[in-house]
Amino acid sequence: SLRPEIPRCCPSSLAHIMRKCWDGNAEKRPEMDEVVTLLEAIDTSKGGGMIPEDQVNGCFCFAPVRGP
Repeated sequence: SLRPEIPRCCPSSLAHIMRKCWDGNAEKRPEMDEVVTLLEAIDTSKGGGMIPEDQVNGCFCFAPVRGP
């Protein structure tokens, strides 16, 4: 029943979906098709607020590593 902490920078729409999926009552958790619909409805322009402004041209998590 442990869940990771939702980062403060996480858009509220995404945090809402996460909480629904983590409901303690499995009967209240959304079906996968509903999760997909909810995720598709999120505004993902500029990373949906999760990607820093200076890195909007690519995902900062998978940025190329520079150096030797």
